[in-house]
Parts: sequence; structure tokens; C-alpha cells
Amino acid sequence: MAISKFITTEGMLNYPSDANPTTESQYQDMVRNWGETFQNLLGAISIWQPETTYKEGAVILSPNMDNSLVAVVTQAGTTGLTEPQWDAIDTTVLDGTVKYVMANKAMKTATKDEVLAGAINDKVVTPKTFIEAIKNVLGVKDGEDTDLYTVLLNKVKSSGAIIINKDDTDKSMTITTKLVSENNHLVLPDGAEMWVE
Repeated sequence: MAISKFITTEGMLNYPSDANPTTESQYQDMVRNWGETFQNLLGAISIWQPETTYKEGAVILSPNMDNSLVAVVTQAGTTGLTEPQWDAIDTTVLDGTVKYVMANKAMKTATKDEVLAGAINDKVVTPKTFIEAIKNVLGVKDGEDTDLYTVLLNKVKSSGAIIINKDDTDKSMTITTKLVSENNHLVLPDGAEMWVE
């Protein structure tokens, strides 16, 4: 559907007795325009609608949700007759044959302290914050210009291992000489790899 310029009520609500009355055709054009505009908004914003088919990955909004959340379709299907009860973040919501997971509207980023504490949960760790956390663990001072990989390699070699977040065994990570190689390559315990330039 093509997007038309929105027609306002300006000059469209004139009575037949007015000097320039609104014709029936003008009024119908205005109402038709409003319908098209509303359909475009529903399609662009994806506001929840009853008995509507949604594809997996669609992001749905509703004024009845917490303002910081969206519903992401995890199972395609058709919505029910009544709007579901939207829940908290990371919860599953069922609606007809559609299944959603509640998610943040915007990604939240973790701080260095949250990374060091292992308290990142639903947050994104930016490369800058990751480097700040590693520098903190290695004892590199703020503003100190250094080859971080060399510092890491030397620290691991001298101590045998570095344990990150040692107070929480579920979220701790041990970096040993087996994980660090001479070619700026780090292999983490979960199999993830990192190259440092």
C-alpha cells in the first residue's frame, strides 16, 4: 500500500450552509485517507491486533505493555480474539497460536562493574566495556597506553592463571596459558575465540 499525505480536518468539516461546504466526495476521501494512514501505521509499528497472523521475529507493541518492553514473536501463528496479559522481560506469552517472548525495547549496555561482577544478564557488553573490564582484571591503570594482549600473556605466564569473577563459580572464567597463545589469539572456556591486534 502506497503512503499518501495525511489529510487533516482543515476545511473538511464545513456545513452545507457554509460559504465553501465540504462535499460528500471530499469527506469520503478524508476518511479513506485516515484508514490508509492507520493501516500503514499498524504495519510499520506492529501494534497488537486480534485475529492477525504474525511471522516469527515480528516485534509487537501495545499500549497495555510496560513502556520499556516489546513482544517478539518466537512462534508464528494467529492471535486470539482478546489481547493477552503482557508479562515481564524474558517471559513467554501465549496468544492464540502465537508465542512471544518479552524483551527490552532498546538494548541496555553493561557497565565495567557489572561485567566484573558477572551481572550482565540481559545487557550487551560493548567492546570498549569489555576492554575496560580486562584492563581492570590485569591491573592496567586508566589512561595507560599498553599492549593489552602482552599484559595478559605476561600475567598468565607469571601466575599460571587469571580467574575472573572467582566469587561466583557459575559465572567465573579462568584464563590459563592453554587459552593464551603467542599469536594474539585467546580461546575462552566456552569455545569462543578472540584475536587481539
